[in-house]
Amino acid sequence: MMMDAAPTPPPGGMARESAKAQLWVWSAGDRTYRKAGPELTLSLLPNARTTFTWNDQLQQIIVSARSSQAEAFVFKATPEGLTEVPEISSLLTNQKAGTFALSPDGKTIAVGLLDGTIKLLRAQDYQPIPGVFAGQDMCQLRDGFQVIGITFGPRDGDLTLTSWTGLRRLNIAEAKAKPSPPPTFRDQMIRTVLGPGNDGQRRLFATALYGRIEIARAADPNDRCEPIVLRGPFGQPQFSADSRRLLVLSGGPSAFDTLRVSDVQSAYRTIEREPLPPANATPPKWLADLAGAVSALDAGEDGSLQTMEKLREAYPESKAGQPYEKVWRRFFPERSASWK
Repeated sequence: MMMDAAPTPPPGGMARESAKAQLWVWSAGDRTYRKAGPELTLSLLPNARTTFTWNDQLQQIIVSARSSQAEAFVFKATPEGLTEVPEISSLLTNQKAGTFALSPDGKTIAVGLLDGTIKLLRAQDYQPIPGVFAGQDMCQLRDGFQVIGITFGPRDGDLTLTSWTGLRRLNIAEAKAKPSPPPTFRDQMIRTVLGPGNDGQRRLFATALYGRIEIARAADPNDRCEPIVLRGPFGQPQFSADSRRLLVLSGGPSAFDTLRVSDVQSAYRTIEREPLPPANATPPKWLADLAGAVSALDAGEDGSLQTMEKLREAYPESKAGQPYEKVWRRFFPERSASWK
């Protein structure tokens, strides 16, 4: 799903933003994405945040929301393109639904309303699930915490709610939200995403903070791997279907212009305290290149990034016995048979 927006002032009304939406479908035979159907033109609220969510009925939810207004558009996805389901769009718009999330099993949609109310809906028909919040049909956040992002997890039975002032973990069964302030004062634009799969012990949970992505086991949020460095201060992460890769769209406040794929397997392993190389050891040439690749350094200031695959190809010789061998193996370990 791709969108492109531009201001469009309608006659006699409030200026809005015209956005074009295009559905792309993966072609296994050609191993590329192809357009499905014509472009759709949407009229969105100006200066609003726009989010996308899929449900298990192959429907796309597009939300345009700001402080006191929200509009939702629900489309049915087919090989011929996107077709709006107007009755569902109106239902969610009238409720001022500002953010959505799909459960790992694809059967439940979590909805955050602009007034701080949290609901769970059946993905099949968008009807509320009764009594799920400690016997109530909804959970009301009482202290003005405005939800701008919502994610299932990290643990089963939890929702992660993000705002401009931090995040909260909401236990669904108890209908209690636990505040969690940002790690640093720069971590104001926080995004979270739950990895795929049904294994709660192995499922991963990613949190995008200022300049970095932190990844942890969903079953134990304190079991974190090494952070993934962003190019730009903000990022939007997305796991691959097997959780081995993390796709991150990152950039600054005005433009998200960098896509980067990281190997989660190589980052997620126990940190071993290895002895440092001798003080008189000469650093190999690949060490600086490796540091640049890991830190997303744009050395040429031309927008290009060094990749780990290219780095491995550029230095194919054995590192066995070298003073910095363990540094190389830190980022290029042998494939683990346990990671399946």
